Amino acid sequence: MNSSQSVRRHACLLLLAALSLPAKSPAQTPKLRFEPLSLEQGVSHNLVYAIHQDRSGFMWFGTMYGLVKYDGRRYTCYRHEARDPHSLSFNDIIAIHEDAQGALWIGTWGGGLNRFDPVTETATRFLHEEKDPASLSDNTVWAIASDPAGDLWVGTNRGLDRLPGATRLEQAEEGARIPTRAAFLHYTFKFLVAGRSGNPIVRSLQVDRRGRLWVGTLGGGLHLFDRARSEFVTFRHDPNNPRSLSRNAVNSIYEDQASTLWIGTLGGGLNRMQHSKDSVFAAAPTPEGAAFIHFRHDPADPFSLSQDEIGPMVEDRDGDLWIGTSAAGLNKLERSTGRFHRHLQDPADRFSLSSNAVVALCHDRSGILWIGSYQGGVAKLVPHQQCIALVQREPANDASLSHNDVRALCQDRAGTLWVGTFGGGLNELPARAGGGFVHHRARPDKPAALRSNFITSLREDRHGNLWIGSLRGGLSRWDRSRTRFTHFRHQPQEAHSLSHDNVSVICEDHYGDLWVGTEGGGLNRLAAGSAQFKHYRHDPANPGSLSNDFVHTLHEDRSGVLWIGTYRGLSRFDRQSETFVTYRHRLDDPASLSNDYVYALHEDGAGNLWVGTSDGLNKFDPAHQRFEIFTEADGLPNGVICGILEAEAGGLWLSTQKGLSRFDPRARQFRNYEVADGLQSNMFNLGAFCQGAGGEMFWGGINGFNRFHPALLPPDTLAPQIALTSLRVFDQPRPLTGRPLRLRHDENFITLEFAALHFARPEKNEYAYRLEGFDREWIACGTRNSASYTGLPPGRYVFRVKGSNGDGVWNETGAAVALVITPPFWRTWWFYGGVSILLAASLALWHRARLRQVRARVAEIARIKNEEQMARWQAVEQARREERERVRRQIAADFHDESGHKLTKISLFCGVLQARLRQGAQDLDEHAGRIMAVAASLHKDISDFIWSLDPAENTLHDAALKLKDFGEKLFDRTGIRFRLEGLTPALEQVVLPMEVRQNLTCIFKEGMNNILKHTRDDCREVRFAFAAADGQYAVTLSDDGKGFDAGRCPPGKGLYNMQRRARAVQGELQVISREGKGTAIRLVAKIPAAEAGRADHAELARADHWRPRNGKHAPAVAADQS
Repeated sequence: MNSSQSVRRHACLLLLAALSLPAKSPAQTPKLRFEPLSLEQGVSHNLVYAIHQDRSGFMWFGTMYGLVKYDGRRYTCYRHEARDPHSLSFNDIIAIHEDAQGALWIGTWGGGLNRFDPVTETATRFLHEEKDPASLSDNTVWAIASDPAGDLWVGTNRGLDRLPGATRLEQAEEGARIPTRAAFLHYTFKFLVAGRSGNPIVRSLQVDRRGRLWVGTLGGGLHLFDRARSEFVTFRHDPNNPRSLSRNAVNSIYEDQASTLWIGTLGGGLNRMQHSKDSVFAAAPTPEGAAFIHFRHDPADPFSLSQDEIGPMVEDRDGDLWIGTSAAGLNKLERSTGRFHRHLQDPADRFSLSSNAVVALCHDRSGILWIGSYQGGVAKLVPHQQCIALVQREPANDASLSHNDVRALCQDRAGTLWVGTFGGGLNELPARAGGGFVHHRARPDKPAALRSNFITSLREDRHGNLWIGSLRGGLSRWDRSRTRFTHFRHQPQEAHSLSHDNVSVICEDHYGDLWVGTEGGGLNRLAAGSAQFKHYRHDPANPGSLSNDFVHTLHEDRSGVLWIGTYRGLSRFDRQSETFVTYRHRLDDPASLSNDYVYALHEDGAGNLWVGTSDGLNKFDPAHQRFEIFTEADGLPNGVICGILEAEAGGLWLSTQKGLSRFDPRARQFRNYEVADGLQSNMFNLGAFCQGAGGEMFWGGINGFNRFHPALLPPDTLAPQIALTSLRVFDQPRPLTGRPLRLRHDENFITLEFAALHFARPEKNEYAYRLEGFDREWIACGTRNSASYTGLPPGRYVFRVKGSNGDGVWNETGAAVALVITPPFWRTWWFYGGVSILLAASLALWHRARLRQVRARVAEIARIKNEEQMARWQAVEQARREERERVRRQIAADFHDESGHKLTKISLFCGVLQARLRQGAQDLDEHAGRIMAVAASLHKDISDFIWSLDPAENTLHDAALKLKDFGEKLFDRTGIRFRLEGLTPALEQVVLPMEVRQNLTCIFKEGMNNILKHTRDDCREVRFAFAAADGQYAVTLSDDGKGFDAGRCPPGKGLYNMQRRARAVQGELQVISREGKGTAIRLVAKIPAAEAGRADHAELARADHWRPRNGKHAPAVAADQS
């Protein structure tokens, strides 16, 4: 502990001594606040014999009905279970000791010794067995200790036992070899007290800082074990030596931080051990060199021990020693004064000691003193709570506060504290120590007495006069010199009397004028030296009047401006014009006053005006005429601000209707105090506060008043230890072993609980947690000490939690546990590996079987093919013959149709020519020309026919070139321009059977001839376009001639033939024409499949399909198949 904290604690105790409640006895002991842990909270029994804080920070209580672990929120009780051999051997726990490995050794009353593992929550039992000399000497274990060598020492009803920490065999003093496996060494009477028979009860053990063992016995005195010689040095009571041990019944031993040994006895009081020439710290101290200083109970000395029956002892951080007694409560030895302060049970005070039989004490790491008592359970003494003094009425004490409902407080310049109560009149507590309250009550029969017992306001003026405001009693002035009250009442017939007898607030300005606020009568000003009051009332017709006639608070700032808080806003008084400017809450302005009920005003050291309302704290900005508002959302415990004071070190203190709050304006943080911190209640009264000399603060409420100095309430800077306390999977508990937690994939709904092991205000401890691998950020959960997760996917996680104490000091390291959620077996690597191996093996087997099948199939197919090949070739040959026959018939028919007609013409023209020759005609050239033209046409037809039969000219591209040549020759020297479009390489991929090529050329030759025949005089251009895509080809022949109306012109023979040929190629022929817009002929047909062709080579390719498909027709086949 640093020096500043020590100074604060000493100052706190001195302050408490000065502020303690008045008593009839002049001896004063600071009144402390002991906070009980009730049976309802979870302590298993009110008989608590042992208390211990383990290395993790948990508190352990040994009770009559089991061992209890406490984490600040939850109590876990461990008891004997008849069917569980790993449970405790017995429920009556009287001793707890923690060894170097963190195991707890538990001593019981009649149930032996237990080694309890806090991690596994299991116990190993060591019991006395009559037939086993190496067992425990007795089943009642009073004391347990461990030495640096790792040996465990046990004090029982039959003496002292040692359980060696080594695993080898030990040679006992009696010569018997005892196995070290649960083998106890017993130290019999002769090693303790020579010359007497029997074994005294060993009640206490203490291993000092030098590793030496001290043993306290009932009747055998004090003993120090000499390990080198395996014998004891004994210190006993000698009636002839006043500096010997005061009594041989040693009940407790304690070594303080200064290595001083304290010995508590039964009937002999307290002993402090001293040794001449420091021989007690030598290797082998002697009784002759020791001296014991005795502390005994003295009925005549209130600062002596309360009783000589001494129980447990413990030293606090300030070096003061706390001593429990068997029936006279708790004593504190104040080292600075040498005085003992007694703390006893008071049935009228629920925060007094719960029982006078103190049997266990523990001082934890945060400075809290834990007290275990007989039939009083467990209580704790929190240091910072002791710095808040509580003053209340004590029914049995006439010099105590007259009434607990405190409405006004004032400490005058002489140090006298004045307390106005609501029903108990006025209380005067003189500054001199040891005095009680002087009560001033209303007495109708005495004009100089108070007029009302309902005091609402107190104020001392610059002349030292005390002004008292009351309910229905008007204003009174206390005259010290004459010890009487002068009254100022409302007189309806007097215009300058007090405006109302319900006085709510009193204020003196820098002129010495007294301002008096009333409930319903507005504001009064009593000028210095005057007896007449000037009234300021609310006038609805005057906006410059007081905001309301119910005045609750007044304040004059450093510039002399008077501020008035009423039930209708905040008013500022202008002295020159005697008018008021009022600030009110406006719904449409968030920077207006938070609420119109103004209860408190304060100007801080920086000149800021703070306004307390019924809905938050306001900071006034005079430059912008705006208010900054702080509410419960910002950390206030409650929105109703009853009073405001400023600490000398800075920061505001606020009383509310839910406790006190310390506000740091710079950090904008609130630290709240409640009943558990020592407050009279959470409900404080409006206006019941004041600040005295040295910065001490006084706050009144409905259950007395508190007084303290803010400097003695620094934040607790000790960060708590953080521990994981429980794990539940689907609400079923699982052990926390410290090792990574492994859960199945279907165990993915988990709840983890944790604790910040700081016990001053455990309900205020806060937490934040994070599951690494799942949560991206820390999750602040406030005071909730649990976290739940559901639906976690398989994987590795780390759950981390950190926490703070009630003052917001965080342990950032916190606690952590690794969490592994295993995947289902079908998502594990070994399953994937096994399946892969199985699949690979299956595939290999399948492949082998398939190869056999394929080979067999290939052989079968080869056989079948050999058998079918001949039949297929025979079928192909038959198809070839049939195709050739069909082609012959087709050629004959076409040749007959096309060439027969022209040969007939030639024959006719030749006959005419022969006849004309006989006649000697002169026009033979004309007839010869006709014969030549017909012969040329016949030659052309025969050429076209032969082209259509040529398998090398079988693509749409070839047909386009053929028709292009025809068109260019046809329209040559006609004045008509012929243009071919769309001649692309894609046309080479479109293979056309012979009959398709023939029909295609016939269609468009006919079309071109029709253009030349019908539109020769009007046509200027003929477009001939080809396209092929998406399994179709299109051919368009268009002209820009005169056109015709297709609806009025019946189709001729030529168009009929064109339509017939279009159907033959499975196409659609469209003729589009409009008068004056030209004519277009468009053929759209499917690209013939290769296998549909009639050409011999195509047929052969289909028949011989098992051979590679080479040649120019292959692309067409591939395209069609795709």
